[in-house]
Amino acid sequence: MRLKITTALIILMGGLLFSSSCSKDEETLIEPIKTTITTSIDGTTWKTEDVISIKSGGEYFITAIKGDESLIIRIPEIKADTFVISTGNPTSAVYSLDDTDPIKIYNAGSGSVIITKVNATDFDATFSFSTKNAIGQKKEFTNGNMIKITIPL
Repeated sequence: MRLKITTALIILMGGLLFSSSCSKDEETLIEPIKTTITTSIDGTTWKTEDVISIKSGGEYFITAIKGDESLIIRIPEIKADTFVISTGNPTSAVYSLDDTDPIKIYNAGSGSVIITKVNATDFDATFSFSTKNAIGQKKEFTNGNMIKITIPL
């Protein structure tokens, strides 16, 4: 009888050890979402993860840098809303291929920035706008996305 109880306990303990080792939670690795800005400039995809956001004088400036190129978007506040880009509005955008040559600097004349999601620390937005440089050459920015842009203090 004692042998049967001992054997039963050994089988039970072995089963418990086996089941506990199999039921261990597997860790799921989740790739963190990185800050990115993507857009299409005259139909060509443009993307960077080199993004800086600052607050100055009550306005927010989001700067995206890719090599010698930079894109600066200015918005008056961070809240879920549509901000219109037009002459005289506090929302604006500037694209530069070379900040020392005025012909390579394009200012947005019309368009919009739409903040779609705001958290305590960051926000997402979409944008599109038309630009032109000092001699009237144009560039169209479409399908713009800002992902996980840090809200500066």
